[in-house]
Amino acid sequence: MASTLCSLTWAGLGKRRRVRICLTAPDRLLDRTEGWPAGVQLLRLALPRDVGEPELEFSGSREEVSNYLQETLFSRFNRQTQEFLCLLAYLEEPSPELVEAILPGQKGAERLAQIRKQNLFINEVSEGSNVYRFHSLFRDFLLARAEAIAPIAKRDVCARASRFFEARGDTVRTIWYAVRSGEQDRALELLERYAETSLVAHGRIRLFTQWVRLLLDDGAELSASVSYWYRWCLVFTGRWEAAAELKHAGSDQRAAIIDAVIGAFSDDQIRMRSAVERWRHVAGDADPFSHAVMFSASAINKMAAGSFRVARAEISKAELSIRQTEGGFGRTWVNVLIVLSEIGCGNIDEALRAAERAVDEANKSLLPKAPAARMARMASAVARYWRGDDAGATDDLACANTERDDHSLPILTLWASAIARELGVYWERRRFEEYPPSVAIDLVAEALALEGQMKSAPNIRRMAERIAEFEAKCGAAAAISNDAGHYDWGLSDQRAILAIRLAVAQGDLSAAAAMISPAINRCQKAGRGLTEMRLSLLRSVVLFRQDKYPAALRCLLQQAEKAVEDGVFRPFIELRHLLQPMLHDLFEAGERSALGNDRQGWLHFCALLDASRPVAVSDAQVKPIGGLEKEFNITGREIEILGFLDLGLSNVEIGRRMGVSLPTVKWHLSNLYSKLNVKNRASAVRFARDNGFA
Repeated sequence: MASTLCSLTWAGLGKRRRVRICLTAPDRLLDRTEGWPAGVQLLRLALPRDVGEPELEFSGSREEVSNYLQETLFSRFNRQTQEFLCLLAYLEEPSPELVEAILPGQKGAERLAQIRKQNLFINEVSEGSNVYRFHSLFRDFLLARAEAIAPIAKRDVCARASRFFEARGDTVRTIWYAVRSGEQDRALELLERYAETSLVAHGRIRLFTQWVRLLLDDGAELSASVSYWYRWCLVFTGRWEAAAELKHAGSDQRAAIIDAVIGAFSDDQIRMRSAVERWRHVAGDADPFSHAVMFSASAINKMAAGSFRVARAEISKAELSIRQTEGGFGRTWVNVLIVLSEIGCGNIDEALRAAERAVDEANKSLLPKAPAARMARMASAVARYWRGDDAGATDDLACANTERDDHSLPILTLWASAIARELGVYWERRRFEEYPPSVAIDLVAEALALEGQMKSAPNIRRMAERIAEFEAKCGAAAAISNDAGHYDWGLSDQRAILAIRLAVAQGDLSAAAAMISPAINRCQKAGRGLTEMRLSLLRSVVLFRQDKYPAALRCLLQQAEKAVEDGVFRPFIELRHLLQPMLHDLFEAGERSALGNDRQGWLHFCALLDASRPVAVSDAQVKPIGGLEKEFNITGREIEILGFLDLGLSNVEIGRRMGVSLPTVKWHLSNLYSKLNVKNRASAVRFARDNGFA
């Protein structure tokens, strides 16, 4: 029974739907009965006796339930009351005013009150609302009977209800009842008006898709505008394959937009690039939202190619365009892209601020389960993870972890999924995680899995074999497609990090050092600040193991400054076990550098690296040299500089810490070298250490 799945059907909004739920959650099945004792008993009798029975249909139209309601309740009413109840069932939430509007001159409100007094499975939606709803099982039953008792009345009832809500400015119910009324022309006109003015602002994508599907089932022919927005909604609900199969309808502008959106969600970067290039020729007087979509598509294309700095410039254009609209949906999307670009650039604090804006915008203007709202949560989780905020990332992942058919940018979901695995958060795998939409996404997913294994003290020999197999797979992909290396979502960086970490683990420091510098240069040119930091920390590890301690510490201190300034702490956390021998000196150097002035950020950094407490020293405090200052007539200022040399700081950094100019630092160094009879800083440090300095 534990592995058996059942399906639950109900007549919702005039159409039967089926939801598969697990029998191990009986409370969800019992919700269908709404506490009705007879319903609970009927449900018990309906449960499958055989574990192998795959599905259970349980609704008011099920034979056992229908017969029970017919014999014990419905049959005791006269024909007029039966018809009245069936007409009410066509309405989602009948009210006295609505009933009077659809049944003029028939004392509908009075009859509704009488039925309410008889407690015929009808209750107020909320206390004092004067709006009612039937018990779901009873409504199922009534709708099934209505097809036989009053089939033609449905269209008239829904048409009148549509106009009733239109007069009250309730757009959603106006369209919903218009679609069900069979007035196709009016429904299409309302849909077109709604799509152009409200769809982007409110993000009711699934609802719009449902409306259109009902019209298509009814044989309607969609207008060019409705067809365009329908395809747009299909993509945003994860059905980009279905959207791609439909023919373009309307202008070349909208054809380019659809291709760009399909390319984004299917990770077809070539299609998206082509769409952006076509757009530049047909943009003309397009509306601000369309411009924002295409600038965003261009940014995604650039990020996939690893050019985060260029991508950020494109997103800025999208941000300016979207400000001219009233669409919270669009603003949420642009903020999500800002998060991704800022993370790539290594500006985590900026990314987190954009994530907070995206979540706030989604909460204000979107439905709780809108795809963009979930995507905002995933973006926030990724930003918090790189800042080292595991608790915040876990909370955001829990909010974003919803149905399997939920959709977002594939790369964002992959990152969220990898973070969930690392933090031990349950994550519902999406369909495209099992069937990747592109070679790049498939390879990135595998690279993320290998990175996760590298973090958990792996078997080095086995990891070498797995990485070799992965490299062969990457090589085969590159041989098939010339564009595989241009749109890889940072796969080349991931491969470099894997290879470097493996070389370090194997003790091949020369090979690791040879790989690090070219990789850092590539990251600097493209603005990939996050990867640059990860590579720089690996460089510190390699330098330390090559006995180049001053250079290793200098590199480490530089990255610590960036970490505190930009909030990017995760690289230090993930490499802490390799950096451990240098952390004590890092804390000392940080205290007497500019890092110590930013107390909040510095203390947070120390806490994340499990420092019991930062060493409390001032800028003027350095390691003692014993009697050297007397023997060689070294001044206090020169002693201070010698301490900074031991930490591996450059002349510029020494000047900044001491608050003096660069020529002054050089003058002090020249005097120090002369007094110690040495030629350079390395010799000065070695001399000091040999004489008890270190």
